[in-house]
Amino acid sequence: MQQPSDAGYEAALVAVPEQLWREIEDSLAVLPASTAGNEWKGGHETRPGVHHFPYIQYSPGVELLRTQLDRSGVLLPYDWVHWHGRSTHTDADSLRRAPVADAVRYLVGLLRNERFNEGALDAELRVGGVAAALGNTSA
Repeated sequence: MQQPSDAGYEAALVAVPEQLWREIEDSLAVLPASTAGNEWKGGHETRPGVHHFPYIQYSPGVELLRTQLDRSGVLLPYDWVHWHGRSTHTDADSLRRAPVADAVRYLVGLLRNERFNEGALDAELRVGGVAAALGNTSA
């Protein structure tokens, strides 16, 4: 898989329409309240021997932010599983100080990880990683 360069991510960020950035920033401003609406469902036996796997239903605010990020065009695919930054950028502080391209890589990896680890996005929203990465990219 071709790895986007830092310049590739930076160019994608510059290409995001100003109106969409405003929408993302508006979503970010209400994000703490939005995560309160995330709700775990399932995780129970529906009939003897049949279990419904637990899943998270994200609030409309979180779903809106996911849609906005998809529309932005900055979520360029890369080999997120083997990205060195997963061990380097482990908290909100490190994401605020990270190179801008790494902040985007973090977001891409997080959204891809959610497909395999239900609730990964919720956990990062609650500890501030998403807000720190987005604040870094819009600065």
